Amino acid sequence: MCDQSYILRLHRPYQVMGYGNDEYRYSTDRCVQAAKTILRDFHAAWLEYPFLLSFWLTPSFAYVAGVVTFIHVCYSTDHRKRQSDRNLILQTKYVLRNAENVSAVARNSLRILDGLLTAEKGGESFTE
Repeated sequence: MCDQSYILRLHRPYQVMGYGNDEYRYSTDRCVQAAKTILRDFHAAWLEYPFLLSFWLTPSFAYVAGVVTFIHVCYSTDHRKRQSDRNLILQTKYVLRNAENVSAVARNSLRILDGLLTAEKGGESFTE
């Protein structure tokens, strides 16, 4: 997760610019790819090593990756990919919910991701 977090942090400042400017598209793609990898690894880590959720760093990686994936959902025009990415965020919320009693980071991350998904629920993508 640490290596993907580094890639995400490196490309994150350019993520939104890549949706409208091909010059930054590589950064957008790398950032989103790293975020999705972190979310999948987060779920796998929870299944294999649930005690990792009590450390602040693990849920914080998932939180940042969840926000990056949420931004991608908002800009995506492909309904099937949007739903797949939204499901990845919902899976992350499920894991965070299991850690909210032992981690303030998990609890706060869950609250923010809930709010983002609730706000997005009735909206269209930014590109439509």
